[in-house]
Amino acid sequence: MQIHEHRSEIKCCPHCQKENKAIFPAEVTHCTQYGNNLKQLAVYLSGYQLLPVKRSVQLIEDITGHKLTEATLVNINEGCSNQLTGFIEVLKDELQKAPVIHSDETGFYYQSKRNWLHVAATEHLTYYYAYEKRGKKAMDQMEILPFYQGNVMHDYWKSYLDYSCTHSLCNVHHLRDLTFCHEQEKSQWAADMKALLLEMKQVTDNSKEQGLQKLSELQLQQLTQRYDLLIEEGYSQHPIGEKEAGKRGAVKKSKLKTCYSVLKITVKTSFALSKTLVYPSVII
Repeated sequence: MQIHEHRSEIKCCPHCQKENKAIFPAEVTHCTQYGNNLKQLAVYLSGYQLLPVKRSVQLIEDITGHKLTEATLVNINEGCSNQLTGFIEVLKDELQKAPVIHSDETGFYYQSKRNWLHVAATEHLTYYYAYEKRGKKAMDQMEILPFYQGNVMHDYWKSYLDYSCTHSLCNVHHLRDLTFCHEQEKSQWAADMKALLLEMKQVTDNSKEQGLQKLSELQLQQLTQRYDLLIEEGYSQHPIGEKEAGKRGAVKKSKLKTCYSVLKITVKTSFALSKTLVYPSVII
């Protein structure tokens, strides 16, 4: 810790007798305050490394030997936030211009209540939006998807499908579900589909490394045929919509049937994007 003292001298003009007072640096606004170096460290730990307030305070004390109060750390973060005037508007505008964005949502607890953190992101831009519920109302208030005309990558959460942009489903989620179906429900079909999706990605990556702009027609034909055969095999093993005699109500789907039904509709659409190598992040 270093302490800097600023002194402002007052001088009286010998000619006009006007009193003149020197100004302090712009960042000095109080008689006693923390400097920008410590403030930057505090915001970095809590806002970027996402350490809890108590742990941030403890780490700062361990490094500097000076203990901030938790309230001070909160005030420092709020002060930084107040300086970001116009940043959110610019961020939203840049995301809406991006050809591909990725959207997701995850639950968290605040004051013992379940909340949801929605996100819209590219490789270099990320916008978080916390809301008490998951779904369209929060997405509307984020003011990105309602105006977005590009390609949005997401999981199969139904709220996303209400928007008129182009949709691609995330194969990371597919792989996660296929892994579950293989390991927990003992489905060889799930293992075969997972292997094929990973092979598709590897073939696409290899083509890009070679500087190619698209896959060969032979590669496309072979991969597409294998995919179609797996879909037919999946349908024969896990038919959708069948109901036992005498049973009423909707058919309850296992994790495997749910996974298959989504893949049947969507994975081929996602794979189609890889054929031109336009969106390398779309597949996985």
